[in-house]
Amino acid sequence: MDGLDEVPYEDREEARRWLSSLLKRYPGTRCLATVRPLAVASEWLESEDFVELRLLPMRDEDIRKFVANWHRADRLNDHHASEELEDSLSQQLADNPTLRDLARTPLLCAVICALHRVRQGFLPDTRWALYRSALEMMLGERDKRRTMATPEGFTLSIEEQQQLLQRVAVWLVRGGQNEFTRDQALHQLNRTLVGMPRVQALGPPEQILAYMLNRSGLLNERTDNDYQFVHRTFRDFLAAKEFVEGDELHELLRHSGESHWHDVLLLSAGHCSRKDLDRLVNGLLDAGDAVVVNSRGGHKVRRGLYRLAVMCAQHGAWLEESTQNRVQAAGWALTD
Repeated sequence: MDGLDEVPYEDREEARRWLSSLLKRYPGTRCLATVRPLAVASEWLESEDFVELRLLPMRDEDIRKFVANWHRADRLNDHHASEELEDSLSQQLADNPTLRDLARTPLLCAVICALHRVRQGFLPDTRWALYRSALEMMLGERDKRRTMATPEGFTLSIEEQQQLLQRVAVWLVRGGQNEFTRDQALHQLNRTLVGMPRVQALGPPEQILAYMLNRSGLLNERTDNDYQFVHRTFRDFLAAKEFVEGDELHELLRHSGESHWHDVLLLSAGHCSRKDLDRLVNGLLDAGDAVVVNSRGGHKVRRGLYRLAVMCAQHGAWLEESTQNRVQAAGWALTD
């Protein structure tokens, strides 16, 4: 019984009774039911003697098997599906540790398979574009492609979900945290919903949070009251979006000397307008120039900031000529 959380909310109790009667009629049948942790109460199937199990991250071998089985099933549905697509994705996963790390959960692995197929074997060229495409598929396109109804009784647009999630993400980054509690999430949602009257009218914050936990696929329940993003990069991507949209580049640049902020800084470059990207790149170069290099540690910090500025500059189709010259000089400094 796959995806009981996809049964509309008002029909889930009827689904439980149906499953219970089926097991009573055929008591020797072994049954495996899958459900997202927060879609139903923890004791929902306790009366039927179900044992609750949690999925562990997939190993490299698990990913290879998943990709092979996904494409085999795809070929059953579409006889024109090519085996070359499977070979192409398998090779990309073998060659790209970042992509492989993203594929450690069945959901994200399936999203990567689907993206690869939709794009005819060409995944996005950059990390930023890959995460954006994966987010869009997880936050709406995936359910839409599966012609899902509205299990929670309503739907949120991709941008509405991102606005809600990025407020939680930026709060986590500012606090140096990966996990958050239910009360902390509700506090952040309450603050955000003030500016989202359409979403606010759909139901109380608790109901909106349940939707995010059950339908987005981006949040995991670690314990009964402890949640986190399914992959840290999604936290950083959404936090970067919030920093840029909130005109908070100065705050990001204040943390440029802290290595655990570097991913957020790098991902923010993809969200930047032309003007903001110029500010970001020059801010990183200024921070690098300001580092005292009379020690080995200082030299390493400066090189790290120069490298980050060069990588951020690659997101821009256009930069001021003076900025281009500074980036080029920083690139030469990295080769010394």
